[in-house]
Amino acid sequence: GKVVGFSGRLMVKNDNVGKYVNSPTSLIYEKQNELFGLYQAKHSISKNGLCYLVEGQMDVISMYQVGIKNVVSSGGTALTENQINLIRRLTSNITLIFDGDKAGENAALKGINKCLKEQMNIKTTSVN
Repeated sequence: GKVVGFSGRLMVKNDNVGKYVNSPTSLIYEKQNELFGLYQAKHSISKNGLCYLVEGQMDVISMYQVGIKNVVSSGGTALTENQINLIRRLTSNITLIFDGDKAGENAALKGINKCLKEQMNIKTTSVN
């Protein structure tokens, strides 16, 4: 429930910088070990027996604002085994909701394979 790092998203495309800018790795923050919104979502994930995993932090905030509280984000990074294990502590059911662009499709395919390897029950959809 405490802040371990910061993240920002560029609003104007810049080919010299990534879309997301995150805090650097430190003693308390490793991006691949964190899920944005997990602290706020963990009760709802357990209660509903389902976790929605979305691409970015703004996706989490948008869903939370309309009442969907069992949602987390990998924070603009590829889904990792450590992140899947954080979810699996609460439920084995996960739905990936990624953008319908090429990057979202690639992330979904990689995420599906990783989730299946970790024996998660998985569904996926895309948003345009």
